[in-house]
Amino acid sequence: MLNQAPAMEPAAPAPEPPEIARLRAISKNPNLAADMDEMDLARIGDLVVREYQIDLDSMKTWKSRMERGIKLAALEKEERDYPWPKAANVKYPLVTTAVLMFNAKAYPAVVNGDRIVRVAVHGADPDGAKAAKAQRVGAHMSWQLTSKIVEWEEETDKLLTLLPLVGTMFRKTWYDPAWQRVRCRNILPGKLVINDRVTSLQDAPRCTEEITKYPAEIQEKRRSGEWLDVDYVESIGDDSSPPQDFLEQHRRMDLDGDGYDEPCIVTVHAVTKKVARIVADFTASDVTLDAKGKVASIRRGDYFTAFHFMPSLDGGFHSTGFGLLLGDISDTINTIINLMVDAGHMASLGGGFIGSDFRLKGGSQRHRPGEWKLASSSGAAIKDSIVPLTFPGPDATLFELLGLLIEAGKEVASVKDVLQGETGGKQMTATATIALIEQGMSQFTAAYKRVFRSLRQELALIARINRETVSPEEYNRFHDEVEPAPQMGHNGGPPMGDPMAPPAGPAMPSPEMMPPPPPQPRIYDPREEYDLDGMDITPVADPQSVTRMQEAAKAQVLMEMAEKGMVDQGEASKRMLEAVSVADINKLAPKPDPAAQAMMEAELAEKQAHAALMGAQAQAEGMEGSQGEAKMQELMLKARIAEATLGIKQAELQMRQMEMAQAQQEMGMAQPERAAKVDLTRAQTAKTMSDIQIDHAKLGLEAERQQQEAERGSAELGLKASAQATDAHYREREMEAARPEREAKVGLTQAQAKAAGKPKLAAKK
Repeated sequence: MLNQAPAMEPAAPAPEPPEIARLRAISKNPNLAADMDEMDLARIGDLVVREYQIDLDSMKTWKSRMERGIKLAALEKEERDYPWPKAANVKYPLVTTAVLMFNAKAYPAVVNGDRIVRVAVHGADPDGAKAAKAQRVGAHMSWQLTSKIVEWEEETDKLLTLLPLVGTMFRKTWYDPAWQRVRCRNILPGKLVINDRVTSLQDAPRCTEEITKYPAEIQEKRRSGEWLDVDYVESIGDDSSPPQDFLEQHRRMDLDGDGYDEPCIVTVHAVTKKVARIVADFTASDVTLDAKGKVASIRRGDYFTAFHFMPSLDGGFHSTGFGLLLGDISDTINTIINLMVDAGHMASLGGGFIGSDFRLKGGSQRHRPGEWKLASSSGAAIKDSIVPLTFPGPDATLFELLGLLIEAGKEVASVKDVLQGETGGKQMTATATIALIEQGMSQFTAAYKRVFRSLRQELALIARINRETVSPEEYNRFHDEVEPAPQMGHNGGPPMGDPMAPPAGPAMPSPEMMPPPPPQPRIYDPREEYDLDGMDITPVADPQSVTRMQEAAKAQVLMEMAEKGMVDQGEASKRMLEAVSVADINKLAPKPDPAAQAMMEAELAEKQAHAALMGAQAQAEGMEGSQGEAKMQELMLKARIAEATLGIKQAELQMRQMEMAQAQQEMGMAQPERAAKVDLTRAQTAKTMSDIQIDHAKLGLEAERQQQEAERGSAELGLKASAQATDAHYREREMEAARPEREAKVGLTQAQAKAAGKPKLAAKK
C-alpha cells in the first residue's frame, strides 16, 4: 500500500494589523462620548456649534431667497395699508405654475412603472455572466425601491416639487437595524447646513443636519443608552416642554489621539452645546494603510445625496430655483394687478365732495341699490352741494406691461401654452408641435439631467448599503419568485436530453422510470452580486424624453411619413402605441392569414414564372442552333405558370373553406339568414372545387400536348438536319464528277488565248 502524504491543514489567516484592529474597535463603539471627560465634551460641543454657525452664515443669502420663493409659491398674503387699509391683495400664481409644471413632467419620468433601475455592463463579457448579474441586480433594486422602501416614491414626489422652487434639496439614505431595511427621507430646505463656498458635497469638511426632538424622544434615547444621560435643558421631562433643537454634524475629528482625524458623527444640543453622542462614521474596510502600517486614508460614510435644479449664478454650492428667477417678476406682476383692481374699485364706487351745510334726514350718505333718501335741501341746493369726481379706471399701459411681464415669466420658467395642452385654437402640424415642445423643454431637459445625475449617486449609495446588509435568503427568495430556478439533471448537471451537455458519469436509468427532480435552489451571494466593478447603475427613465406628449408628437411625424411611403407603416404604428403607453403591443399586431399568405405566395410564383418565360423567349430569339431546347424550356415554363395559377385557385378554395367554417359557427344560433350564408358559401366552394378539377384536367392535357409537341418538334428538327446533310453530300459528288470536264474546258481556253496572245487563265479546282 502506498504511503499517503499527510493532509495539509488550511493556512491560518494573516494577523490583522494593529491599526486596523484599533480602528475596528472604535467603529463598533455605540457612543464614544461615554469614555470622554467633561472638559473634552465641552470643547467638542463648542466646536460643533461654532463651525455650524460659520456654515449657516455663508448660506444667509440663499436662505433668504429660498424663503421668499416658498412664500410666493404658497401665495401668502400680507396686510396692505396702501392706498387704503385692506386694499387689493391678489397673488398671481406664476411661481406655483412653474413648480407644478416641472413636477408634472419630472415625477412620471423618474417613477415610470415598476422598473426603476438599470445596470449596464462595460468591457468584455464573452459568456454573458456580467449581463445576467446586471439584470438580477437591476430587478432586485427596482423591487426594493417600489415595494420595500415604501417611502421612496412619495419622498421622490415631494422632492421634485420643492427642488424647482428652492434650487437645492437633500435626501438622507441609511440602513436602519430596527426596521431591518434601507430607509430614506427628504431633508427640509435649509435644514442641512453646508458651507456655501464648497464645490461639492463630497469635498465639504462637514455638514450639519438640524433635527428636532420632543421631550419623550429625548428621554427614550437617554434611557436606552444611545445618548448620554444628562439634562440638556431645564425641566426636560415636563410634558409641556417645547421640542428641542439638536445638531447632528458629520465631520472629522481625532478620536484616538494618533494625530489623524477620523470621520465621525457628533450630536449636540443647539442651545446648551451639550454633547449627546459621538459615533465613528467608517468601518474597518474603509481604512487604507501605507507601507509603514500607518493610516493613509479613511473613507467616510455616505448618507446624503444632493439634488440641484440650476447652478448658482454666483458660483456658490447651493443652486438656484424659481424663487430667485421669478421673484422680482412675480412681485411686479402682483403690484400691477393690485393697482388695476384698486383703480377699478375706485372707478366703480366713485366719490367726490359734499358741502358742509348739506344734510340728509337720517341714515348714511352711502346708497344701496334701489334706495331713495330724503334731503333737507331743494334739488338745486343738492346739485350745488355735491361735486362728484371722475376716476379713469385701470391704465391701458398697465395692461400692456402686465402681458409683457407674464410672458417673460413664462419664458424663464419654460411654461409654454403648448406644454399645457393649449394652442390657442390653432391647428398645428406634428412637426410644428415638436418644434414648440423642444423649445419649451430646453430648460427642463437640463434640469432633468441634473436630477438623473443625482439619482445615479443615490442608487450607487443604496447598492453599497445592499452589499453589506442584504441577506442571501432575501435576495435568492426574490429571484426564485420572479424567475424560477432552472431544472437540473438527476446527477446535478444540465437537463437530460441536452445535445450540448457533456457526459455526466455512469449511465442512469431512463427518465421515464424516475420521478422529476426537485428544482435546485438559487444560491447567489449578495456581496458578490453587488460588486458592480465594470458596471454602471442608472435610472431606467431617459432624461432626454420627459413627456409622453413629446414622444406622441414625434410618433405622429413618423405616421405622416409612413403614409407617404417614407418609413415602414408597421414600425411607425408601434412607435405611436409605445408613445401613448399601450401595453402588450405585440398582441395587437395583426395575425397573418394562412389562406391570404398562400395566395400571395402563389401570385408571386406566377409572376416569377412569367418573368422567367419572357427571359427564355428572349434567349430563344437569339439562338439559332438550339431551337429545340429553347422550345422545350418555353413549354416547361408555361407548365410552371399553369401550376402557379392552380395554386392561386387552391388558395381561394382555402379562403372559401374558412368562410364556410365561420358561417357554420354562426349557425349555432339557428338564424335563417346565417343558414343562407352557409348554403351560399358551400355553393361557392363547390364551384371552386369544380374549377380546380377542371384546371387539373386541363393542366394534364396541356402538359401531354406540350410533351407531344416537343417530341414532334425534335423529330422534325432531326429530319430537316438529315435532309440537309444528304443534299450537301450529293452536291459534293456531282462537283467531283464534273471536275475533268471543267479542267478540259480550262485547257482549251488557255490554248486559244495563247494562240491569240492573251494571258493564261488558271484552271478552277
